[in-house]
Amino acid sequence: MNLRYYTLLKHKEHILYAVCLLSHAICIFLNLHYGFTFIAKYNMGVVLFYGVFILLCSNRHKQFFINLAYTEILFYSLFVTFITGCDFGTTLYNICVIPSLFFFIYSAKTRLLYHVILSSFAAAVTIFMIWFEYARPHALTDFFIPVISAKPDLYRYHLILTTVISVLILLYLAVTTQINLQRAALKTKRHEKELEYIVNHDPLTGLMNRRKFYQHVKKCQEKKLSGTGDYAITIFDIDSFKSVNDIYGHEYGDAVLKNISSEVSALLPKSSWLARWGGEEFIILFENYGQEVLDVLEKIRSAIENTVTVCKDKQIKITLTFGVSSSRENDNADKIIIDADNQLMYGKKNGKNRVVVSKGY
Repeated sequence: MNLRYYTLLKHKEHILYAVCLLSHAICIFLNLHYGFTFIAKYNMGVVLFYGVFILLCSNRHKQFFINLAYTEILFYSLFVTFITGCDFGTTLYNICVIPSLFFFIYSAKTRLLYHVILSSFAAAVTIFMIWFEYARPHALTDFFIPVISAKPDLYRYHLILTTVISVLILLYLAVTTQINLQRAALKTKRHEKELEYIVNHDPLTGLMNRRKFYQHVKKCQEKKLSGTGDYAITIFDIDSFKSVNDIYGHEYGDAVLKNISSEVSALLPKSSWLARWGGEEFIILFENYGQEVLDVLEKIRSAIENTVTVCKDKQIKITLTFGVSSSRENDNADKIIIDADNQLMYGKKNGKNRVVVSKGY
């Protein structure tokens, strides 16, 4: 992930507190300049408040600090409205609070009701402020000083400040939400690939399994039926594999299976597919049919015969027996596989360590 994106997501609470601290710091100078020392002092205290937040905020107390920030923002909006008789744009802060709650406080343990209650309270405070500003109850006229006409510059500057801060917060929420959506999409895609691999591959050898193998067979069968060429199938297994497990143990047997998978895969041409058929049996699909298939199999047989599988302190030598059939004899893939298996059984009964080809090959 891009470092900037990582920073935006990793330190989102600190960014929120820094924005709040900066906005209150600017308000200190505005209020002092225009003679509202009481509000300026309040902002000084809030700046210190957020400074402590930035220093102490941790994942352990994240929700506690967010709740305090939420309360402070709503209180500040009410405070300014009661003191001056005007919201000075602070209703924009309250509007930003609602989506921020869902972004900054997200946890499987946090119930939706929690967000609904806090969002509803923020909406209620905003509606009350709008009503208070325009209705201005007579019973409260002695407790606020209308300043829009007396201090028009302060109103304009404060409104500009709240607008800019609110836009920045909403822009941040939009950007980070988009990043999270992209990450979620990539993660889902990666999981889909992982699941697809698990479904289609043998966990021990990493070779494709029967399900995936039949997909390739189907494509070759379609080519055969369209008259564009024959294909060949080979089934082979490890000679006397049961004795390997009986003498050395299954750990050594697994080592032999993985070594065979690696060795045979390295010797196969690109137009072929190797799969684990089951137990010590493997199957190979050759996209093309001909003498070159038999040459490849003989090369594999000879290479394995001269290869030693090393596992811990043991050196194990094994051989392979192959049964070969092709679509030249059968139009049905299952019949080709059965024929190849029959050739394998014949080879196992007549000496092993050999390549047995169907008569019609």
